[in-house]
Amino acid sequence: MRYLVLLFIPIFFFSCKSENEEAVEFFAKEVTKVKIWSYPARGLWDVEDGKERQGIKILNNKIQLDTTKIIDNIELNSNQKKEFFALLKNDICGNSGTHAACYIPRHLIHFYDKNEKLIGFYEFCIECGGSVESETLKNIPAFCIEKGTEMEQLLKSFGLKITSDKSREIKAIEKELGNQLLGK
Repeated sequence: MRYLVLLFIPIFFFSCKSENEEAVEFFAKEVTKVKIWSYPARGLWDVEDGKERQGIKILNNKIQLDTTKIIDNIELNSNQKKEFFALLKNDICGNSGTHAACYIPRHLIHFYDKNEKLIGFYEFCIECGGSVESETLKNIPAFCIEKGTEMEQLLKSFGLKITSDKSREIKAIEKELGNQLLGK
C-alpha cells in the first residue's frame, strides 16, 4: 500500500493544471477562428457624446467598432493559434504583475466557433498591462506589462504592423486623431 501511494504522488503533482490553464484549454477547443485587429488608441476615435466609449459592444454577433480605423486585420493559422493560446494561459503575472493606471487599448482579438459565431473577445493595452475580456474569458490568467512585452513580440512574429505606441506610424495617426477630437 505504501508503494502505491508513493507511485501516485508524482502523478498528482505533474498532472495538476491551474484552473486558469484549464479554462484557456477548454475555451481553445471551441475556437476554430482567431482574428486580431490593431488600431490607433481606441479612446481617440471610439467616442459617444464626446466621451470615450467604455468596453466593447457586440450586436448581432458582430463587434461594433469603426472598421475604417483598423490597421491590421489578420486571421491566425493553426500554429499561430497554438502559440497565442500558450501565451494566454501562461500565468506570467501571478500575484505581482505590473500595471499602469492608464488603459489605451490598440489590439482586439476575437474568437469564433465552427459556426462562425463570435464566442469571445480579448482587448488589451500592451503598454499598461490592462485588458478587457468577454465573460467567456474571465478565468484566464491576468494580463500585465510583463505579459504585454511577450505579447508584443508574438504579434510582431505574426506580422502585425502596429504592436505598441512606439512606432512612428501610430504616433502620427494618433496625433491626427487627437487633433480631430479636439476640433483642431
